[in-house]
Amino acid sequence: MKEKREEQKQHSKTGLILILTIFFLIVAVAGYCLVRYLVGLQKEGSMIPGLLYAALCAWVTNVIQGAIHEAGHLFFGLISGYTFGFYRVRGFAWIRQEGRIRFRRFSVAGTGGQCLMVPPEFGEKGIPYVLYNMGGILLNLLTAVLAVYACLVLGEKNWYRFIFLVLFAFNGVWMALVSAIPVRGKLVNSDGRNILECVRNKEGMCAFWVQLKIAEYMAKDVRIKDMPEEWFRMTENATIQRAMPGIMAMYSVKRLMDEHRFEEAAEKIEGIEETAHSLSSLQRFLLTTDRVFCELVGSQKEDILESWNNRKNRSLAEKQENQISVMRTQYAYALLKEKNKKKAEKIRKTFETGVRFYPFRAEVQGERELMDLAEQCAEQSDENRALQEPQKCEGI
Repeated sequence: MKEKREEQKQHSKTGLILILTIFFLIVAVAGYCLVRYLVGLQKEGSMIPGLLYAALCAWVTNVIQGAIHEAGHLFFGLISGYTFGFYRVRGFAWIRQEGRIRFRRFSVAGTGGQCLMVPPEFGEKGIPYVLYNMGGILLNLLTAVLAVYACLVLGEKNWYRFIFLVLFAFNGVWMALVSAIPVRGKLVNSDGRNILECVRNKEGMCAFWVQLKIAEYMAKDVRIKDMPEEWFRMTENATIQRAMPGIMAMYSVKRLMDEHRFEEAAEKIEGIEETAHSLSSLQRFLLTTDRVFCELVGSQKEDILESWNNRKNRSLAEKQENQISVMRTQYAYALLKEKNKKKAEKIRKTFETGVRFYPFRAEVQGERELMDLAEQCAEQSDENRALQEPQKCEGI
């Protein structure tokens, strides 16, 4: 077993070296072609239109390569025994619900796309994970190589076509490289990191499987509180926490929030923030979002509530303003801390408009319950003030 793991690690290193080599070759070729392109524009006296065209090509080819990357996960997932679950490019998503594939609107700031497949059952040997995770990388590299080949065959007769192909190849290799490097992302691990954690031990593979199963059940409109309890007991496993600390920790908190066990959720968040040093700034912010809500409907500790308005959290809240959990806490904050009903009503209206095409209806239901609870707490607070009684929320 140990020899097999060493062999797998060696293959991963070889693959990474190959990807880096291809990347630097493509960068060199792209740089050379861009210089030739700029020199040609200067001679023709069309520098500004040419630069604008190149900038447009850079954006368009990035979007296309993003769609190709997710399609690679889809294709190689299907041939590995997975079934279709969820596919997203930018803010456009397709999800399997009730036996049909439905179109939805959904985006996560800082991510270009996502493809979540339904995994096969976890057996003695775990699940197949290499091709599914490598699928996007392989398809990005394949299309980049084809674009370079097209450049060589077609030549430089049409500079507009040529620069499009060069930037298409560059974006393909760049996306493959970013995905292949084993790092922890803003919300989830990179494809390379997923493979590395699965190679290291069976617990890492199990964490990857649980993540996909939770996504599957969310697509089936199952509330996170109604999902199998053993999945969330797994989050207490130290090895699983190391494998995917951010996403697994967030799921365990989300379950407590969905069960309205706010004191336990607050304690859990504090424990996670103290011990999980590898959390990204976005993961910490989303945990803070839940922590502040717990305090709003609880004892309302001033230092916790004030943290919601510090510069860092305000900046992240603006970037993640379409996240329904962020809107829920903003709504509760406006009602219970700022006592601003008009602002709260505006946030609630934005929430209801935004969730019309939201893919995970059970999650929406849970967030609505929390918003309704905040409203109940606000009404009780008004009654208590009128009676000059201590503030107390009976909804929890």
